[in-house]
Amino acid sequence: MGRSFGIVENKVNETAFFLEKLREEENYHHLDEPQFYLSAFLSACRSVTFALQASISDLDGFSEWYENKQTELAKDKLARFFLVTRNESQKVGFYVIGGASSYTDEKGNDKMKFNFQRLAPTSNEYIPDEDVVTACDIHFKNILNLIYEVFQKFGKHIDSKQFFTMKNLKESGLTIEDFERQAGMPEGWTKAVPLEHRVRLIRESQPPPNIDRIFIHYLGKNRFGEIEE
Repeated sequence: MGRSFGIVENKVNETAFFLEKLREEENYHHLDEPQFYLSAFLSACRSVTFALQASISDLDGFSEWYENKQTELAKDKLARFFLVTRNESQKVGFYVIGGASSYTDEKGNDKMKFNFQRLAPTSNEYIPDEDVVTACDIHFKNILNLIYEVFQKFGKHIDSKQFFTMKNLKESGLTIEDFERQAGMPEGWTKAVPLEHRVRLIRESQPPPNIDRIFIHYLGKNRFGEIEE
């Protein structure tokens, strides 16, 4: 791989951060901060796929798989809306929130729903009917599902728990010493125990991807597809 998959995980976490900040702004009756957080969300969300390509574009099968995903995204009117909106926000300075409406939630709290701008000039042919936060949430989950699929298809290349296994050791043609070096350990660090235990020690020494909590929060499952109750 050209770069660590950690750059993708960081961008996913960054996007989630700004989405939650935008959601928090529904508690207040003003528009400046929501505009700023939405602009940051648009930029961070768009950068997820940029980071994905920068990280694993050299893996066998990725280009063909991602080309199909790009075709799907191009047909998705919500994805197209956010692409154009991000470009207009970044390159023109256009703010996409046009106003807000108040409502009372199920707990009796006064909140605001932000609405998309519909009067200012835009090259978007489609504007979502959903409020801003709901539309952002749907789009982020779509992008997150894309990254989830990456873990399913290319997991052994990007996930230490799937890479450092006996099966991958045999299939990859690497040695246990290669595993140690790739894990950032001195060569021979695990030599005092049998091979299978060496692999397990190396695997357990690695931190898990910094993305499972996002999968669980938004998709209800971890990167292995295990459902969280």
